[in-house]
Amino acid sequence: MSKIFERGKGEVKFSKNDFASSGGEAKVYKKGNVCYKIFHSPSKMIPEAKIGELQTLNRDNIIKPFNILLNDKNTPIGFTSSWVEGIPMCKVFVTGFRKRNNITDDHTLELVKNIQDTIKYIHSKKCLIVDGNEMNYLVGNDFITPYFIDVNSWQTPSFPATALMDSIKDWEHENKFTELSDWYAFAVISCWLFSGIHPFRGNHPDYIDKDIHVRTKRRTLDRVSIFHPDVLLAPNVRISSIPSHYKEWYLRIFDKGERSLPPGEAGIIIAVPIDPTIIKGTDNFIIKELQTYKNDISWYAKIHGMKVLKTSESFYVNNKELKAPNEFDIIFSLVKQVPIFTRIVNKNVDFITFENYTIRDSFLMGSESIIIGNHVYIKSNDKLIEMYAIDDSHQNRVIPIVKHTWDIMPNSSELFAGVIYQNMLEQPYISIPVPSSNKASAMYTKKIQEIKDHKILDGKHDNHVVSLFTSYKGDYKVIILRFDKDYNKYDYREIKVGNIGDINMITLDNGVCIIIPENGILEVFGNKPFVNDVKSIHDPVITTDMRLCKDGTSAMFFKDKTLYSIRMNNGSK
Repeated sequence: MSKIFERGKGEVKFSKNDFASSGGEAKVYKKGNVCYKIFHSPSKMIPEAKIGELQTLNRDNIIKPFNILLNDKNTPIGFTSSWVEGIPMCKVFVTGFRKRNNITDDHTLELVKNIQDTIKYIHSKKCLIVDGNEMNYLVGNDFITPYFIDVNSWQTPSFPATALMDSIKDWEHENKFTELSDWYAFAVISCWLFSGIHPFRGNHPDYIDKDIHVRTKRRTLDRVSIFHPDVLLAPNVRISSIPSHYKEWYLRIFDKGERSLPPGEAGIIIAVPIDPTIIKGTDNFIIKELQTYKNDISWYAKIHGMKVLKTSESFYVNNKELKAPNEFDIIFSLVKQVPIFTRIVNKNVDFITFENYTIRDSFLMGSESIIIGNHVYIKSNDKLIEMYAIDDSHQNRVIPIVKHTWDIMPNSSELFAGVIYQNMLEQPYISIPVPSSNKASAMYTKKIQEIKDHKILDGKHDNHVVSLFTSYKGDYKVIILRFDKDYNKYDYREIKVGNIGDINMITLDNGVCIIIPENGILEVFGNKPFVNDVKSIHDPVITTDMRLCKDGTSAMFFKDKTLYSIRMNNGSK
């Protein structure tokens, strides 16, 4: 096995005794109370943004991904989670197992209620289990605690699920994943727990297909469940153990085709109340105050898995305050995530760290720099130098490394947020650096004829969208370019604005772009070119000093000392 690293902690070494299991997609190791899931192929690894969305699920019985695992090329190949001791739920279906372990009907009822309560909680966090099959649960040794596993396959607000096992599929509505499809799966599993049999198993003379899945599907569509009088059941089936209020619900679900919530739940699903603050009574947006800091906020970003907020006097890294003057930027070492401050003073490129770590001098000269991802791009005369920091595994030291160098125009190039404008022989070009820690970084350079003779005042690139604030013949414009995945083709759009300003734009990890071109206007659109999907909202609550930022697929903004979340009010007219 090649070397495995846990982001923020360092190398993880496994012995043969740490091996737990292996499946079609991954191997699982156990060290202490930590589970390490390592995928056979990096392509199977779920998006980091999805892991971020799963962090809203804060119950001990939901075994969600936690830290990222990397290979020796710094490619994400797995994640850690809590290790729990439990019994595969399917064992609890079996009457013999129940008898050997003194599992009573009271245990089962309590277990079912706990599953039901957890599903309700999951839905309140805008997630769906989708594939809530019998293999995706463990039962605690108390026989009443359910553990929800395989959480990485769940549907989150920005990442849809794609598949589920036939055993819990609602064949009457098989292509729709909703809260009710989760409750249908729960009906199957809970009925199975109470009775010891799948609700569409047993024998019926009209359904004799050799393939049990075909037989189950046919009976599901025909609504011939275990409660049908012509179905023959084995003597050890526990129909009499099903509580009456659940049995009535199962009859409505399986025999009448109703799709409804289980006993004890209200007629509609109510999410956990959040009591948002609505600024100036607008009905277009829901804006919630997240946190207020001691000084004005300069920026907020996710850098190498760390939530970083900069104020005029400090960095806050995952809410830990690190004092630093405003001229500093920050990156992190690749594996141990040691924070490193960077700045240019008198054309000297400085890297500074602390926490008992030393850092090797870069001996570089430069005039300006930008941070893209976790890499520093330094303009040094006619060169653009890409740097990042690695960990010295033999001592507490981090080392700035030059990864790549490109030629640029020394006097007609300007560095903006994630994008470089260059005037090459009176022709306008933009260059978009795309850093990578595990392979060669890229630089995409494209001639943009539409901005010829424009004065570029500000710019930003974020997830295939470039926005430029320009001046042209006395007019101010916000220009939006959306590139295809290879940065080859693009579409072009411009917004005329009344006053000089700057770029206030984000593109979320799910491709949704949000921009505030001027006071009173917010636009939302996708990052795919040649798609007419722009939604422009005119609302006096929107001001250009609401500085947009993001955390994965969540839109936020800061204003003065306060950080806010913002989302559309889907109930507005």
